[in-house]
Amino acid sequence: MSEDRKVVVVSGAAHGLGEAFAKADRERVRRAVSNGHSIKSSDDLGCVTVAGDVGEPEVASRIAVEVVLERFGQANALINDESMWRPGLIAEIPEDLYWRVMAPNLDGAFFGAQVAVPAMQRLPRTHATRRWGNAS
Repeated sequence: MSEDRKVVVVSGAAHGLGEAFAKADRERVRRAVSNGHSIKSSDDLGCVTVAGDVGEPEVASRIAVEVVLERFGQANALINDESMWRPGLIAEIPEDLYWRVMAPNLDGAFFGAQVAVPAMQRLPRTHATRRWGNAS
């Protein structure tokens, strides 16, 4: 399949490396579906952005079904870059903050992959990666 027909799904595309990955895919004339909790939703010929937390199953499903499958019909690559961290001492982090941080970090990886993989399995060569920039 030619490079210009490939579809790359990037979560965490509002900031940092996720944003850079999505921008690079647009510049290489690939079709990109970008997602981030603080990204502005938009729709153009080569790139669709979907606002929302991919850690929420409804957002991940909307990206996969409404955008990836209905618009492009396939997904060749998944770059799951959504992550969040709030620094602090473990003893001082309240439970509600813990769960707000863990949702995009763990649930986002799980739900993002769960909905993207079926679209990817139909193709001979696909790739998925999970990057967590805060794992130090």
